Amino acid sequence: MVDMEPSGENEDDANNPVKPFEFTRESLEALDKDALVEKLVSLVDQLNETKDRAQRATRREYLARLQAIQREQKLSDLMGERNDAFYCNGNTRQQLLDPFYYEPYISMKEKMAARDKTIAEHEETINTLKCSEDMKLLHKLVKSREDFSKKCRDYEYNVYRRSSLHNNLNLANSALHAVVKEKKGSPQELVEKDANIADLYKEIYQLRDELSEDVVFDDIDLEEDAKPEMNHSVHDELEKKPQSDTVPTEDDNDVVILDDVGA
Repeated sequence: MVDMEPSGENEDDANNPVKPFEFTRESLEALDKDALVEKLVSLVDQLNETKDRAQRATRREYLARLQAIQREQKLSDLMGERNDAFYCNGNTRQQLLDPFYYEPYISMKEKMAARDKTIAEHEETINTLKCSEDMKLLHKLVKSREDFSKKCRDYEYNVYRRSSLHNNLNLANSALHAVVKEKKGSPQELVEKDANIADLYKEIYQLRDELSEDVVFDDIDLEEDAKPEMNHSVHDELEKKPQSDTVPTEDDNDVVILDDVGA
């Protein structure tokens, strides 16, 4: 490929532009012989310089055209190689690659093949493990863990429900204590208060039944079995009190507070 003309010559042409001929007939006739000779010599120099610049410009134009022709030829060759590589088979396409890119391409292709082989082996191992006894045992353990988690959530709900029922029992005992403490006055008021106490006892028994249905305990204490009998006896005694016409004494103000279940 032919190189272009050095850039230094182009810079000289740009820095030293051709001076235009600025003279008239009168100005030439006014000059003496020596000045006229000097003027002619300068004009001849300018003319020679202009010719040199014209020759250099012609040479640059020729080189530029030659370079354009060479680049067009190179582009045409590259397009032909590209078309050949596009319409040929895979092996030929790989051979047409630049060696600088071909070696990394082959290495990367081998690594990808090895990676695909490793993935296939791992998938086969996973499929084998899925059908093994250990995997079946693991599924059973996971299922049992899920069941235990569900039971724990149920137990937590039962504990919350038990706490709520205990609070209700405490409120009922407080109300019962207040009613029994205020139990003073005429027999008619005592009858009404005893009726209220009986209703409160019924509500307490209902809460105890609801508590026993919601909460399941593993061991039942013998003392808890004896408490309902004591509460029933107290209830029977309170139901018999309205039948008597006597005024209650200070001993009648004793309050029986129910114990919470499971306390």
